[in-house]
Amino acid sequence: MTERTLRAALAGALAALGVRRTVGLDLGLTGEGLPHIDVEDPDLAVLLADADGTVNGGLGAAVLAGQLLHLSSLPGGTAYPDTVGSAEELLDTLAAIDPMMPATTALHLDLDLGQDVPSDLSVTGEPERQMAFQLSPSMQGARLAVVAGVGVVRADATFALAGFAERLGVPVLNTPMAKGVFRWNSPYHAGTCGLQARDPELGGLNSAQVVILTGVGEDELPSRPTGNVVELDPRQLSLAAEGWTAPDGGPAARPPLYDALAAIIGPAYESEGSPLSAPRAALHLSGAAPDHAVAVAEADLVGFWVGRAFPTATAGSVVIPTTPLPGFAAAGALMARLAGRPAVGVRAGSASGELEAATLALAERLGVGVAVQAWSPDAPRLSADDHARATEEDYRRVGAATTGSAVRQVAVAVDDLDAIVEVAGAPVAWATGT
Repeated sequence: MTERTLRAALAGALAALGVRRTVGLDLGLTGEGLPHIDVEDPDLAVLLADADGTVNGGLGAAVLAGQLLHLSSLPGGTAYPDTVGSAEELLDTLAAIDPMMPATTALHLDLDLGQDVPSDLSVTGEPERQMAFQLSPSMQGARLAVVAGVGVVRADATFALAGFAERLGVPVLNTPMAKGVFRWNSPYHAGTCGLQARDPELGGLNSAQVVILTGVGEDELPSRPTGNVVELDPRQLSLAAEGWTAPDGGPAARPPLYDALAAIIGPAYESEGSPLSAPRAALHLSGAAPDHAVAVAEADLVGFWVGRAFPTATAGSVVIPTTPLPGFAAAGALMARLAGRPAVGVRAGSASGELEAATLALAERLGVGVAVQAWSPDAPRLSADDHARATEEDYRRVGAATTGSAVRQVAVAVDDLDAIVEVAGAPVAWATGT
């Protein structure tokens, strides 16, 4: 019987979970086809792994002292380490991980990765499967609300969601992490919810007879709807509305949230003032993005405004975590660039924190240019045209050592909240730090 090392089997199992590289300490997986980045600081290694899994899909992987393997797609995620002591247990544990929804797993590898294992070592574990679910056609005519979360993006189920929404004839709300599941001007795009206190009311969740959540993570909404709530696995969307007939007149009208916010954000897109309006800056962040690019925000006032005003055309073009994590914008931009994607990080404030500075230093060592925009009212002022050009330049820093890494200070009125608060209530706690 032919054999391979457990190290080779581990590399293959991690790659199957969407792991692109390891960061932190070296497990010796490079020779098995899985790249590695040496990072001594465990906090930085975990941040980069969280960012990798969040921004690029699959899972990020950090290796810490004592052969502790941190697998994550959840910014700031933690998990109590499970000790695995055999090759079979390790591979079965990895096979049971379902990377669709953001989560964190920690494994203490209490075994010799250099040991030989049979090349045909069987893997018996698998992700938990749900029973097939279909909505009864008798529900047609009921007041429905649909909320799509990040699981739709991670499951690559946006096409299935479009067919589902068409059969139901219902515009779909998205969470901040699911922006782009519908183009911003699609009649099936109902707006982004989970950012302000009145979103459930204006988005139609409070008045719906049935609320359908698909791929919505536990941390994506400040509070989850109550009453008649259906949780639908995004992988079932293509079958969930079998037997339904799409309405002849197209989708129902959008909920009041869309027009109420458009009345505030639309004019702000046209503002030429300085500091820039936050919607105008978010518009540039979207409009300057080349194909396959991603804007990575942090969970602060900038993340709030990007979530509210960034016009999206494709899913995955913007990442907005809901857990404040200093340095995440820079880390996400770096990991996106390492995956070959143009990227810009964006956050509030002026001074760089320790993890952001460490991330930019690592980018320099790796020969990858990373740009972070820091928005604040008191930063150096740019005209609207100059900011649009500067943002195009920031996206173009892909993989060019000569361009370097930098934090660009931009004057943006992120604290100008009165008008939008009057319409939709107070921002979520993570945006304001309250």
